[in-house]
Amino acid sequence: MRSDFIVLWIVAAASCWAQAGTQQIPAPASSQGAAEREKIVQDKNKLDTADHPASENIPIPAYTLEFREQEKQAGDTLASSFIILPIRCSSDGTPFFNMINPPNSPGKPFDPLQQTVYSLSPRGSHSFSIRALSDLDDVRFIAVDADESQVAFLVSARRKSEQTISPADLPPGAVLKTKSYIALFDRSGAYTKSVEVGVDYGPSDLALLSSGEFVVFGYDSVNAAVRVSLLGSGGEFISPITFSDEMVSNPALKEAETGTMHERVKALERSGIGSWRFARSRGRALLYEPGSTAPVLEIGEGGVKREVPLSAPPDGYSLDAFLPATDRWIARYKRAGLPKQGEFDTSAGSENLALYELNPNDGSPQYRIDLGKDNGVGILDIACEKDGAFLAFKSNKDSKLVLLNAYVPH
Repeated sequence: MRSDFIVLWIVAAASCWAQAGTQQIPAPASSQGAAEREKIVQDKNKLDTADHPASENIPIPAYTLEFREQEKQAGDTLASSFIILPIRCSSDGTPFFNMINPPNSPGKPFDPLQQTVYSLSPRGSHSFSIRALSDLDDVRFIAVDADESQVAFLVSARRKSEQTISPADLPPGAVLKTKSYIALFDRSGAYTKSVEVGVDYGPSDLALLSSGEFVVFGYDSVNAAVRVSLLGSGGEFISPITFSDEMVSNPALKEAETGTMHERVKALERSGIGSWRFARSRGRALLYEPGSTAPVLEIGEGGVKREVPLSAPPDGYSLDAFLPATDRWIARYKRAGLPKQGEFDTSAGSENLALYELNPNDGSPQYRIDLGKDNGVGILDIACEKDGAFLAFKSNKDSKLVLLNAYVPH
């Protein structure tokens, strides 16, 4: 599946316009590993208790992840070049791999909006297919999230029971209007129901909160504004989630406030709003903008929120993504000048990507995270963190996905 390169697919923006456990890994037994962990703990204690001004240039300590294959693997899911990033992980540490479905017949192109999600866990692996949505028609996949009990697809579609006209009976060039739905599966892969999203704009992403509520965000073309909303477990609108102007300080978004709809859409494409993402951390949803210096919006149960300005990124890098995590903020950074999508070197020895653990209170870097050089894991192969263990994946000789763990030595 992987070499030193990966194809990055960005599909959320296109969908928006169409709509207008891991097992605990024991600490290494060697005395050298124990000594390294003790040193990191001492460095952490010094850093946490040091009485230095924030502006003082204190070196950032580092720890190294040494990945090992899980003793019990997670089924026979075939690896694919068409895994869509970022990878979502449920609150119990199970990764969900979103893959583009192959064409129905030879010679047809891949459709980036037709996707199947696979969960990989030693307790059992399952698939969640967009083709299982039996009550919906003309379905287009937008986003996915999962918690310990259910998996949620955000889609645009038409409900079959509400159709009064067949697409075949439409005049040439006409299309039936679609709505936004959340399609729900249980964790075994069985489709349960769909609920209509109770907002009047096309959401671009969703996040599941531990309370069973949802958070969605998108661009409201009528009011020319980015909107974030709290929804109930049945998809009903509960309340808006407000944020500061600094969250949407992108000049292209300001251009999208005026002009014709065509001009607004072009400005939105330049703004990169389709690349905004949710990530789960500390039981909350983080809404962030890759490549931006805007604050991170942390949203908890009932829509409780706070904005956290991020400290300056490492020299020559910008924010790329947050990894799902239990009680840490794990941020991935990308070297300046690399393409937003396409191929670039992501091997373990490359410096194109960097991984840091941030302080959730103020967004400052606490640790640099290095990778062992002999396990063949690159930063993009790391899916999430759960209770002190990082989870990564790779392809084996049989082209199957294999899961690996690395213990956090502090």
